[in-house]
Amino acid sequence: MCPVFTLTRHEGHTARGHLLLIDRLLHAKPGEDQGSLPPPTARFRELLFDCLRCGNCATVCPSHIPTVALFEVARMVVSHPRSRPPWWRLARWTLLDPHRRLPPLLRLARPLLPLTRWLAGSPRPDRRIAASLVQAACGSPPTPACQGGDAPPSSGAVPMLLFSDCVQTSLFPQALDCLVGLAAKLGIRLRPVRGSACCGAAGLGVGDLDFLQRAIARNLALFGEGDTPIVVDNPTCLEVIRSWYPRLAGRAGERFASRTVYGLKLILDHSANPAFGRRLPLRVALHDACHRRNFIPSGDKLAPLLGRRVDLLQPGLLPDRACCGFGGSFLLDFPAQAETMGRRLAQALLSLKPDLILSTNPACALSLKASLLREGADLPVLLPSQLLHWLSTV
Repeated sequence: MCPVFTLTRHEGHTARGHLLLIDRLLHAKPGEDQGSLPPPTARFRELLFDCLRCGNCATVCPSHIPTVALFEVARMVVSHPRSRPPWWRLARWTLLDPHRRLPPLLRLARPLLPLTRWLAGSPRPDRRIAASLVQAACGSPPTPACQGGDAPPSSGAVPMLLFSDCVQTSLFPQALDCLVGLAAKLGIRLRPVRGSACCGAAGLGVGDLDFLQRAIARNLALFGEGDTPIVVDNPTCLEVIRSWYPRLAGRAGERFASRTVYGLKLILDHSANPAFGRRLPLRVALHDACHRRNFIPSGDKLAPLLGRRVDLLQPGLLPDRACCGFGGSFLLDFPAQAETMGRRLAQALLSLKPDLILSTNPACALSLKASLLREGADLPVLLPSQLLHWLSTV
């Protein structure tokens, strides 16, 4: 079940291996016996952070152990390795606040696109990944942005708040526009909350508890204590909010988490109507991202709905469960493994000969687009709100 173990064949990368290492660390007294561990070594840190937090292990654990949450706690206890090259520190700095830091960096990067084509041929996987990510992020939107043409919601529309996550805001702003447009057609008025950007997931990736707590406090203050539902369209953000806000913010965090609604589920639950009509000769390959599949089991209506409109193609189950290899900081720390995972998934999707690819997670969509570019394919990669909005207009 573990994508990393599939590549490394090292038992320390399995959920059981991680749990045993953490258990030995917690109960070790240096010098007491040969079985005890000294303070975490570089190898221990490497094993602990060599994990995608995909949740595959949690879904099949017969004892229902919350493995991902335990690994995230361990990362907070064991400091992240700091000896990294300047480009890695720049990427990590960007990931910790992409809403404000990524857009200006992308504007600076666009004139350097010819350099990325040179880096794409580098023998080093980290440089190849960096080049393809910049190319994917700087590329023009694969479909027209959802601008105008959407009738404003009626005065009797149901009001909801929109959590504008940092990845979609920075890289897929048209997807959030499409979500707002779709909701308006279904009688729902989505109001973006200014300042809502990071849920704190970036901090979890590198074990930064302070960053996560600051993100929680900021979002609790922004959204207030009312009862208005909060629509979150990023599965990773939704999983973090529902798992960590109650743990770290008590009743206020529980209340916030209870108000959240998955954006895709909101649209799908209201879409059994003629708005999605005639069938189109379009081949769409679906990549159901791990965080959606394992933590937010509520988008299962997507495939049947799309299957009525387009030729929906799904790749056979790969040994690594078709992981894109992103995993937050995983892609920075273990580029060779991430590149292999991305190549496997890209090749599996390309073998279906699709017209476009659909991914249910924005970070996965970016990573998948970069993997396709490394394979020499420049196919559109869309998010569900983009495709559903387009289908509702044709």
